[in-house]
Amino acid sequence: MAAAFLGGSYAARTATDSSDLDLYVVTQEVDYPRFFVGRLDFLLSWADGASLEDMPNFEGLGFDMLGFKCPDGLWGQVALGHTRNMMALHGGPHVVLVDKRGLLRDVTFPLL
Repeated sequence: MAAAFLGGSYAARTATDSSDLDLYVVTQEVDYPRFFVGRLDFLLSWADGASLEDMPNFEGLGFDMLGFKCPDGLWGQVALGHTRNMMALHGGPHVVLVDKRGLLRDVTFPLL
């Protein structure tokens, strides 16, 4: 993983008690096939016991997504992409969680 960020209502500071969690993970393009193979293990490494929905090529948009619901009620999606399709992952405000290579520095995701 090269970068991760938060989007959706939490990044926009409009979340309510019923809001979902929208997370985004970006790898280097060359690393993506290996990351994709381990995507379910990656999610379960921090969402222990979650039920998962695997959504490859989400809505034909060229990136992959995982839906999750944890036993404690936390739910949301994790969009998975790489450096070449990163700008297609998200639109709107974001909060950087991890950025090992400066991929998100000065990035503005246009509203979709």
